[in-house]
Amino acid sequence: MFTPINTDKKSNSGKPASGEIDSQGQFILTTYTPEDGAIVGRHHVQILPPALKDDHSKPVPYPCSDSTVEIEIQNGTGQDIRIEMSGS
Repeated sequence: MFTPINTDKKSNSGKPASGEIDSQGQFILTTYTPEDGAIVGRHHVQILPPALKDDHSKPVPYPCSDSTVEIEIQNGTGQDIRIEMSGS
């Protein structure tokens, strides 16, 4: 999940983008329509486990989601984003 960082205390930071990581470690983000990417700007990145289809509870974040990973989304299409994750 990519959550926009609010840079102006008076405005909303924007809608978060999310996507599922496939078996190759790749993902495509969706914000408003399928695969439209994330809004331009800085984002906090959070890795969440997949929710079970029959489980209506909120997924619990992986330990790495507590870190302060930030990503800058630039204007344009087809941006490749690489996020390095290390095990503990």
